[in-house]
Amino acid sequence: VCEAYLPAAINFPFEIKSENVIYQVLASPFRNKEVKVDIPGFENSFFVDCDEEDTIRRLLGADLPGGRTPNLIADLLLIKKSSFQLRITDELVYLKNEGEFLEAADIKPMLNSALYLVKRIQSAREKLEKV
Repeated sequence: VCEAYLPAAINFPFEIKSENVIYQVLASPFRNKEVKVDIPGFENSFFVDCDEEDTIRRLLGADLPGGRTPNLIADLLLIKKSSFQLRITDELVYLKNEGEFLEAADIKPMLNSALYLVKRIQSAREKLEKV
């Protein structure tokens, strides 16, 4: 498990979680605030909970040059391929290895991924504040 806190909490509460198919089916009747992002593959992989739908869409889709991908949506899809369970809130990035046993060699990529996401979220936040 790896947790990385944002330097300053974002001024609107949200939660983004990676999901597996079984959890999606079991939890779907109890959801009432899920934000639709309308990106192929994203909604099947992540649950987004936020009262400020337009703001979270702008945060996720903000153009972020200089990274491995163009925006947070693509970042999250890339991290999902790494077999990490992911949870992001307005305060932290949480990653957990989906395997049963974590090898020492797996810790560095997990930590690097968490810190990379913190930097990308901060960059997206700065873009939102300029608008």
